[in-house]
Amino acid sequence: MKSTLGVENNMKNSKKILAIGLTLFLVMVNTPMVSALTSVEQIKGNDRYETAAKIADKQNYNTAILINSDNSLADGLSASGLAGALNAPILMTKQNQIPNTTMERLNKAKTVYIIGSESTISKNVENQLLSKKKVVQRIFGENRFDTSIKIAEKIKEIKPIDKVIIANGFTGEADAISASPVAARDGVPIILTDGNSVGFDTTGLKSYALGSSEIISDELVKSTNSIRLGGTDRFETNKIVIQEFYKNSKEFYLSKGLQLTDALAASTIAKNAPVVLVENGSNKSILSGADKLTVLGGINQNVIKQCINQASPNQQGLYYNPNDRAFKERIKGKVYALTKQYRKENGVRALSVASRLEGLANDWSNLMANKKTLSHTINGKNSYSTFLKYLDWSEIKPGYIAVQGENIIKYKIPDKPVYTNRDADDIGNFIFNEWKTNPEEGTNMLHKGYEIMGFGIAITGDKNLYATHEFYGRYKE
Repeated sequence: MKSTLGVENNMKNSKKILAIGLTLFLVMVNTPMVSALTSVEQIKGNDRYETAAKIADKQNYNTAILINSDNSLADGLSASGLAGALNAPILMTKQNQIPNTTMERLNKAKTVYIIGSESTISKNVENQLLSKKKVVQRIFGENRFDTSIKIAEKIKEIKPIDKVIIANGFTGEADAISASPVAARDGVPIILTDGNSVGFDTTGLKSYALGSSEIISDELVKSTNSIRLGGTDRFETNKIVIQEFYKNSKEFYLSKGLQLTDALAASTIAKNAPVVLVENGSNKSILSGADKLTVLGGINQNVIKQCINQASPNQQGLYYNPNDRAFKERIKGKVYALTKQYRKENGVRALSVASRLEGLANDWSNLMANKKTLSHTINGKNSYSTFLKYLDWSEIKPGYIAVQGENIIKYKIPDKPVYTNRDADDIGNFIFNEWKTNPEEGTNMLHKGYEIMGFGIAITGDKNLYATHEFYGRYKE
């Protein structure tokens, strides 16, 4: 059985053994928690090149844009509008060499646009692409302002434009980044200026000027008939841009406010959800009431917690460690509910949850985790013979047979900055469906002789989950 979620199916199996005794049982009640924030995801690579590559993996494309962010984002600032017009990801390169992780994504593209002159991205990089039979187009100007105009002209060749975004090419990098998702979404140019004049004709276009009067002069705003979107700093400007273009948004991308490469790369997938620039102590009020957050790159954990606290102040249903007892209880409750529903749908009597079997399932899962193995036997013993205290020695009535079953699984929990109730439910769903679709394990869950069950989990420090589902019952032969 194939899976991208880390289950070791070749180690997974099922058994049924005779057991003795009848047990008392304890009903497990799972009370769901309520939280406005239901999902926190992360797109993160080992460096900015891999993060941009993983962002590209979220897209379907046959054209890509290549920028160099080693020293400055100047040339790349205007790339988001072109990326939107071409439905292309923005990938990162070094000046003289394309990183392997970037090249893997460029292999999917037929055409590659290089943004910047050969002093920014060398001829050697271009030759690497040509050697792979790529169509290469380089867009550059004499300076960053001219490059942005050249990109705008290319966008006009591809599609009509009805608006333009004006930013300061020297001091307005962060402002331009705030608007880059809008540029990508609508396929509109971001024109870089010196803050006092613009070399692009904005006649007949709706124009937005990014930044305060210290960034974009009042004279330039007036001459271009622009709408100013600017605050006292990059974070306030970011909020104002979001309020203008993403009214009532409940989903947000989070990016470092001082290192902007991740935010630029993400502009191509943030078309329907804005990028929020965040740092320690920055104003995060725009996140209030958010349903979903996606963390871009390696944002500090404390900053992530600040964002989550703003989105969901009561912190219910949020877990910074998958070993959190409530998180594991949520998974357990999901598996129980699905198992009961599955038996009901197949006309088999319902199972009660027994504390004895929960104890056995927990101890066996912990033993598998400690031994780093997935097996029904460890050191030549099964779960019952290893943990004798869970046996029930009460007499079996004549004509009755006692039957016991056990399902086990190993699952790699994705690495995330925080987990939600939805993550726990997804894990529970996955575990149940893996067992349900396996002939032996599916049979275990539907055995007519079972009366009680117990589920247990152990999670290692490297986020490998070991789970055991025990079944027991007596029925007349």
